[in-house]
Amino acid sequence: MIGLGKKSDFTDEKLRQAGAKTAQYVRDLGIKNFTITLFGAPNMDVKSRFKNIIEGAALGLYKFDKFK
Repeated sequence: MIGLGKKSDFTDEKLRQAGAKTAQYVRDLGIKNFTITLFGAPNMDVKSRFKNIIEGAALGLYKFDKFK
């Protein structure tokens, strides 16, 4: 479970950050697959929640390694 902060401070970017931190945490545990529920994000439809979480996870897991 991850907190999203105060309802009045909630933004798309906060949800992206939560998606990124969750994905990084799961990766660091060595878990290859995980599930995210879309409950709890106030004032946002399911499609937007999903988009923001996936964007955050993708950005949070991105590593530039072209020159390694």
